[in-house]
Amino acid sequence: AVFSDGLHSYTPEGRTERILGKGQLKLTNPYLNKLYTDRDGRIWIGHYYGIDVYDPTADKLVDVDIPAALRPAVVYAIGQSPKDHSIWIGSNKGLFQYYTDNGHKGQWRRFTTKDGLPNDIICGLVFTPEGDIWASTYRGLAQRTPDGTFTRYYRGNGLEEWSYLRGVYAYSTVGEVI
Repeated sequence: AVFSDGLHSYTPEGRTERILGKGQLKLTNPYLNKLYTDRDGRIWIGHYYGIDVYDPTADKLVDVDIPAALRPAVVYAIGQSPKDHSIWIGSNKGLFQYYTDNGHKGQWRRFTTKDGLPNDIICGLVFTPEGDIWASTYRGLAQRTPDGTFTRYYRGNGLEEWSYLRGVYAYSTVGEVI
């Protein structure tokens, strides 16, 4: 839970286990939309002013150089690619990729309608084991393959609806993007 004094976690009995920075650290914005724990245990906190990244082991916010376009964005989805381990952030300003490994570590890349997305408002992200990333938007669905190409799906070419709700997405046990 997010409060004015930081991020709290609770035991099932309702006792506070941790307070972000013992109450000394403040998030950039207190209106939380999405939490995501990456493979290194860092917690990516999406809110109404981009993101913050928290390291629970060190109990501190991680200094991540946030691109200017992401700072005023509202974040709706966060995930990590199973192929290259990059972090993907879906927002009302497009899709952002943050490289965590290899020669591009710490670099950002932004994708918008100019790159093949059907809309710049990303409602949800689904990652397949093959490395595809599916992004639901306000104007259709986009599939990004590992080679970097986007395929757009709209009503009329397989979709019953073309507008998606924020936060409503899943990958089924039989390999269906829902």
